[in-house]
Amino acid sequence: ALERQHYLFEYAFIQADGTLTVNGGMELPSASFHYRGGAMAGNPLYLINGALTIGSDATNGGGFTMTGSGNSLTGDLKPSQVLWVQGNGRGGHTKVSAASGFQNDGAIRLESANSSYESSLEIQNGTLTNLAGGTIHFQTGSGGNRYLLGSLLNHGTVNVDYGSTYFSKASGRYDNHGLIRIATGQTLYLAGQSQQFNQNAGALTVNGGTDFESIVFNYNGGVITGTVYLINATLNLSPDA
Repeated sequence: ALERQHYLFEYAFIQADGTLTVNGGMELPSASFHYRGGAMAGNPLYLINGALTIGSDATNGGGFTMTGSGNSLTGDLKPSQVLWVQGNGRGGHTKVSAASGFQNDGAIRLESANSSYESSLEIQNGTLTNLAGGTIHFQTGSGGNRYLLGSLLNHGTVNVDYGSTYFSKASGRYDNHGLIRIATGQTLYLAGQSQQFNQNAGALTVNGGTDFESIVFNYNGGVITGTVYLINATLNLSPDA
């Protein structure tokens, strides 16, 4: 059990078995953390420009907060695993990059902690698959934009609770089979870059607004509540919609 702050600089920490209990804090600047097995308990780990790898056998819960522009993520998030992409004064504008697509069956949170720092999740190749039990939450925090920089296949829940939320990826594709909810007074933005939004099943609930400019919007099925606002866009309506 860790009862006070511990620092690791340019090292690899491997959680392979047993239990890592963080009752205080565990801070890893410029370090890599490998979650291969065992269990984690207590407070989230705090990685600054770090590398997080979650192995296939790491099926227990765990919390990870990442800040800084040089973070990487490898592996799938399992149930009860939480990733917080956090722009703040320590790390500045923050990006977590996955070199390839991954699955989320836990929770991903994009939210700044202070000032107007950006919080971004990038999928360089492939698709982020949000499974039925997964949630992705774009939250207000203290300001700054929120970016999903990659394609999304949603079977779970995506909550847009902040008005400066952008899906942005060249040839990005966003397929909804679950629930995407845009809160009252908030807006989801997509613009150009040959992007495509496919409402296939489930629900797109627009309590706030969308600003979809110069994209393709395909209404293939499911339910749309509210108004989808399209600007110089292509709208395709399937007979099944």
